[in-house]
Parts: sequence; C-alpha cells; structure tokens
Amino acid sequence: INAEYGDILLAYDTDKMIPAYGFGARIGGTKKTSHCFPLNFNEAAPEVAALPGLMQAYSHSLHNVEFYGPTNFAPILRQAQAIVSHRPGEYLVLMIVTDGAISDRSNTISEIVKCSKLPMSIVIVGVGDAD
Repeated sequence: INAEYGDILLAYDTDKMIPAYGFGARIGGTKKTSHCFPLNFNEAAPEVAALPGLMQAYSHSLHNVEFYGPTNFAPILRQAQAIVSHRPGEYLVLMIVTDGAISDRSNTISEIVKCSKLPMSIVIVGVGDAD
C-alpha cells in the first residue's frame, strides 16, 4: 500500500485506528475460501494502529493465508456497512486493494448501491494484470 494514499486518508481519521480486513484467501490451511476476515485475525478487535499497524497485520497475514479465488467484494462491502452502522456521526473510507476481477458482480453492485446511502466512500485500487 502506497504510504501517500494512507497518509492522505489517515489525515481525516482522529483516532488513527484502521479496521483492516482481507478477502479471497484460505486461512490457516483450511480448504474454505474466506471473503472477509480481520487481517490481525482478531474478530473482536479488527482495528490496527495507523499505517505501521496495517503493514504489520498485512505482512503477518501473508504467512497465514493462501490467496484463493474467487474475488467476491460483497462480503467486505457488507462488513463496511456494519462498521458504519455502529459508528454514528463518523465517515468511513473503504479502500479495497485487489489483483483479481470481481466474481460476484451483481451482488457487488447491489451492495455498492446500499453503501451509497451511508456516510462512506469506496476506493478500489487494482494491482496486477487482471481486469
């Protein structure tokens, strides 16, 4: 994640705590693909402290997951909606970093429409060669 993006987004975050989730991976050797999991593997406290915490959680997760498709965005969008609903008066910026084409296009569109009614923005950053 480019530090410039993070610095820009964190400038608007008063507590600098980032709810960080991964998607499209098999966790801990399981055969089931998870489409929404805390990067720090802590369901009760999925937030990490600023960019260093995000990078540490991401690096740690790389050793505990196997990237695996399909690429479904709807579950992560639903998680973002849940976060917003529990934080009245706050604004959420959801940044999705992905290297894959969206597999659940119609569900994703439906969830984006729901998100459009909430105090949040969605930023999708594509990496790699996929569509």
